[in-house]
Amino acid sequence: MAPAANDIFESAVDYVLRNEGGFVNDPADAGKATNYEITEATLSDWLGREATDDEVRALDLRTAKHIYRVLYWNPLFLYDVTSQPIATCVMDAGVLFGTQASARCAQLALASGYASAPDVDGVMGPETVAALNTVDPSGFVAAFKQALVTRVAQIVAAHPGDQRFRAGWLDRVQRYSALVP
Repeated sequence: MAPAANDIFESAVDYVLRNEGGFVNDPADAGKATNYEITEATLSDWLGREATDDEVRALDLRTAKHIYRVLYWNPLFLYDVTSQPIATCVMDAGVLFGTQASARCAQLALASGYASAPDVDGVMGPETVAALNTVDPSGFVAAFKQALVTRVAQIVAAHPGDQRFRAGWLDRVQRYSALVP
């Protein structure tokens, strides 16, 4: 029996949270202050006004999970994805690189080896979700990881100052393999 959509979400969020620490305010990070990988800008969007560092620091886990659901899980239509490993990888990459980049990398992974691949437009929609629900999770995760490695290279090429984050990003992406039995 397939896990329920809410169980898949909770498992995916737990995975994301294992990758994320608490409050960080690294001056070299464009995200500025972050907590649970919720950036100051994301919290500002959520609140409808500019968030302070103190508000980012005070962000509680319950609110962070709600933000993850509304701003990452739902826009990626992951509630319709039936594979836990696929949903978790796409969610984690959405938090790390943005939902559009995650959707685009998922589509690139599908395009790399599946005849029923959707257009690569960075928009997660019914065609992409349908394709995700027909693929072997192991093969998809391998192709998704490769698409994300390419994305990391693009980020560092465009923003050389982000080179210091490269190894951590790549390590995180490589850990996706452990999600597939």
